[in-house]
Amino acid sequence: PGRVARQVDRLIGITLLPESIVPWRDMTGIIDAPRALDLHLNSFPEKELSSLRKIQERSFNRENLEPDFTNQRALDLFRRYPWSESAHKTLLRTANRSLIAGHALAALRSFEDLIDHADDPKIIKFARTGKWIALSMVGDRDSLEKEIKGSDPDQEMVWMDETLKAIDLGKQLLSTIPEKKADPEPLPLSELNPKVIQIPAVTPWFGGGHTGGMALDAQVIENNLLISSRNHLALYNINDTSKSIWSQPRLPMNDDRSKRNILPGYFVPEIKNQTIYTRWGFKAIPQGIAAFDLASGKAKWLYDDFGFGPGQNPNIIPISDPVISDGLIYVLIWSSHGGQTVQLACIEEATQSLVWISTIAQAGKSSDIIGNMEKARDVTRTFGNRVSLDSGSIYVNSNAGLIARCDPRDGRPDWIHYYNNSPGPGAGALGSHPIIIDDLVICMTKDSGKVFALQAETGKVIWENNLALGIEYLGKYGNHLIVRGQFSLAAIDIKSGETSWHTKVPERSIGRSQMIGSSIYLASTTEITEFDAVTGAIKGSRQWDQNMGQPLSYLINNNSIYVIGDSPSTSGGIAISEPLNPNAVPANKSLSSNIKRQWTLMRNDAQIIRAPHSSSLANHAFILSEGLLECVEISSKGVLKWRKFINAIQPAFQVIDNKLLLLTGAGENRHAVAFDGMSGKIVWETKVPAQANSMMKCGDVGLMHDKRTVLFAFDPKTGKRLWERRVAFGNHTIPQWDGQKIHVFQTSMGRAPWHLEIEPKSGQLINDYDVNITNDGQNYSDGKLIGKGYYEIKFNQVKARYFRLVMLSEVNGMGWSSASEIHLGGEDGVNIDRSTWRAHYSDSYEPKSRMNTDLKNVFDGNPSTWWHTQWIGKIPPHPHEMQIDLGKESTFKSLRYLPAVIINNNGMISEYELYASNDPSQWGEPVAKGIMVRKLFIDKAQFFDGGVVLETRDRKHGNRNLYRYVLDGKKATPFAINHEMISCHGKYMLSLTRNEKNQEVFVILKPEDPSYRFEIGSGIPFDRNRIIIENDILCLPSHKLVIANLAEKRFIVSPTAENSPVDQHGFFVRTAQNKLMKIFNGGNKGAPMYFVDMNTGNTQQSIITEQTEAVRDLSPQHIDPNPKFDKILLLRSDLGISAYTSN
Repeated sequence: PGRVARQVDRLIGITLLPESIVPWRDMTGIIDAPRALDLHLNSFPEKELSSLRKIQERSFNRENLEPDFTNQRALDLFRRYPWSESAHKTLLRTANRSLIAGHALAALRSFEDLIDHADDPKIIKFARTGKWIALSMVGDRDSLEKEIKGSDPDQEMVWMDETLKAIDLGKQLLSTIPEKKADPEPLPLSELNPKVIQIPAVTPWFGGGHTGGMALDAQVIENNLLISSRNHLALYNINDTSKSIWSQPRLPMNDDRSKRNILPGYFVPEIKNQTIYTRWGFKAIPQGIAAFDLASGKAKWLYDDFGFGPGQNPNIIPISDPVISDGLIYVLIWSSHGGQTVQLACIEEATQSLVWISTIAQAGKSSDIIGNMEKARDVTRTFGNRVSLDSGSIYVNSNAGLIARCDPRDGRPDWIHYYNNSPGPGAGALGSHPIIIDDLVICMTKDSGKVFALQAETGKVIWENNLALGIEYLGKYGNHLIVRGQFSLAAIDIKSGETSWHTKVPERSIGRSQMIGSSIYLASTTEITEFDAVTGAIKGSRQWDQNMGQPLSYLINNNSIYVIGDSPSTSGGIAISEPLNPNAVPANKSLSSNIKRQWTLMRNDAQIIRAPHSSSLANHAFILSEGLLECVEISSKGVLKWRKFINAIQPAFQVIDNKLLLLTGAGENRHAVAFDGMSGKIVWETKVPAQANSMMKCGDVGLMHDKRTVLFAFDPKTGKRLWERRVAFGNHTIPQWDGQKIHVFQTSMGRAPWHLEIEPKSGQLINDYDVNITNDGQNYSDGKLIGKGYYEIKFNQVKARYFRLVMLSEVNGMGWSSASEIHLGGEDGVNIDRSTWRAHYSDSYEPKSRMNTDLKNVFDGNPSTWWHTQWIGKIPPHPHEMQIDLGKESTFKSLRYLPAVIINNNGMISEYELYASNDPSQWGEPVAKGIMVRKLFIDKAQFFDGGVVLETRDRKHGNRNLYRYVLDGKKATPFAINHEMISCHGKYMLSLTRNEKNQEVFVILKPEDPSYRFEIGSGIPFDRNRIIIENDILCLPSHKLVIANLAEKRFIVSPTAENSPVDQHGFFVRTAQNKLMKIFNGGNKGAPMYFVDMNTGNTQQSIITEQTEAVRDLSPQHIDPNPKFDKILLLRSDLGISAYTSN
């Protein structure tokens, strides 16, 4: 026993070496090596530990313990000699010190260690008393009651130099802890009194749009309501929410732009002694912990030291809300100083000094044995969840692949659990602080969709639930956790992890969901719904008041429901209807080379949305900046008409009639919101197809499309869906309005192009034309497109029982062949009966595919099935063949072939030979041969004044040619060989070809007049999205200035002219009378500007001395690619939006 004890003593010392860990066998976690050994030794009978106690006591006595030893010194000695009585006495002293200092959590852990390791009854008695006192100080009534219940009521305990019975001491301590009161059952939704709150005009979260919404956190503090988010801190009186008592908005900064993908999370300050403690800082990412006076909102202090000096380490980020206990602030931090590291810090509130900082895990170290830290994403971890303090431990959710339990005395990790992020998190996942219930640690993270429970003592996985896809933890009801998931509200059994019930949640939930008593509240932009926590059934719902717009967030408290509206407060900043420059005189002159700044609306990363020049809203600009949408009158005074908060996810804007249309959301959540352009009120809202961002007006109908696969028609007045049309495997879907009907030109992977004529209101198909593309200058295809995607070849009438189709090549030059359906045309031209057909032979099919690729698929009547030669493992080369037994001798004179709908037209037949015979062993000469399909891939398609221009590519040879189709239901014909399309403009188009030197040459063509050709030249740099062709004038203004009269085929400013300063890359806007302004960034000297007359090519040089900030692109290209201004010029910079006039 003595030798074993000495070995164990040495082993204890070895476990304390750096990076000593004990991993779980399945690598799902690690446990602190000393703790692992300690748990093992604690399982031994007491008599087997006596030798170890003696050895450790002798070793401890050799230590030179200072009379004024620190608590950390005592803790280190206890960890090295956990079975030494002297170490126990030393730890007892430090535990009492912590208790006197008010640090009950640290004291609690020390008292628990003493109870687990000491054998001296006196030490155990003192430790048990200390534990009870510590539990009363942290307010843990449940744990204290369990301790009292598990003790002998007559057991003597020493407290304040008095000996008391356990039952009496327990009663005294319990009397200091208020009993928990059950939440009162809330009032019905219909009886709640709504109170609207308007926050300052600063978006709650940088970036403006997030899947989780613009939610703000709210908490009631006596008679006040505190609203908080990354960019907001404001206090309101609950009896008067019309204006804030004070507010602390964080104004956007330039570095916000690079952080816009950071996902929001909880931002819940801690309130203690009339002080607010929260993450804070002036940059996008908080730098430290700040304290604010609750009554005034004034800052008390900012702590950003963390052992490096104030403000000295920008690589440290607090990623959790602070938690305060016993005058100590606990916060989780992420550090990239020396490697990706998650740390736990403890700060003394009174002195703002660092008590300790502990590394939980670091990338590349043994604490991150499966590499989760290296894979962690800042978008999910940055705004993480607070730590949990429970029973002498600190529990941490990193949102970076690990959960940990730490010692509150110095932050040393007891254990770490590694989780994988499968299934992935739901959209807008908030995660949760670790939920401690009995001996379980229940976890829900932002970077994983599962909910799981760990054993509190060891970190071992007890259960996982992968069905809920947890977004938000709402609370505990009975024996269940209530969780809002991606698609449903769910109750999860705490012991088993099984889902007891689930119910569908509202689409696009907003705000923080809430549970009060047995009621659960979830809200959408239109209503709030109450659910029963027992069954998940809906109890009731209530529509939001339309006069308050769309709510961002809400909080129910007592008889009130506090609603944060989408209209910012009018206090501070620029008021609605207030001119930006009240002293400006009206602009009455057209823009010239002499301009002056009239006003600037300072907005970070602003985007201008302008209506077309002919729109009724043309004299208004809509400005989106970090989730704040504003309407400004384009005038010298610049009146602000309205402003709204919008949660714009992948935003796209369109202007239709007098409405501004916002397209927002992703996938199935894509929807359109129509704002009245003059008032900002929401007129209607409707779901729209994902990615349908382009729009046009067709009479009284609005038409959205994505230029590829979908058309969506709606009523612009109400937003009502009128009809929708989709194209499978679409390449191009481009509509055009002729004043009566909609022309739609479409191409897909599975068939040749076609032209539709559609009645706009009903979506009824008027005409459907297959567009045959010929390829002049080469052999014509023997296969003719006859409709519904079929190609037909004709030949002299034959009689036969068998036919054999030999495929010699494929349209893409690949080695495979395929077919969806094959018919034979009889004497009368009608398809002959296929009921007796049988597959006789094919040289190849794909046996390893999960899809059936047998030959019989070509006559099964199902266009979705097909025959295909082998492609897995190897691709047998051509020729391929199929032989069909018709079942009887039949007469036929044509074959009709439907290609398989496969991406890239895989296997579409090009060269072929067709045989017919009554004897499948004797075929003779072919009855037909040639080319079934000469497939030309359509890379581009655009409308011009007289029809559609197509750019085709021969996939075998790569040749690009231009075809013209004039919407007549007939074939498309080539008009430019070896040309590529850049863009169409009315009757002209700009194309690209190559000369005999293989140089790129830009050419203007007229699709309706193949004889028209005007070469612009080669090597000309220009922005292909910013071309001006108007009134027979061509202008390439973005780089080298080129102007030409197209009617006369004459250069006004030649591309070969000597370079001048106006030929640099710059920004340009159109002005009246065929003129433009080209502006360059000039730094502190102002912005050089040239005023260009496109009729003559004359330029006037000037400088905008006040425009020292760098000019940015003005507006989205799909709305206003060449912005035009008359008397007021708007320029966009990092500073905001500025207006200039020539007065």
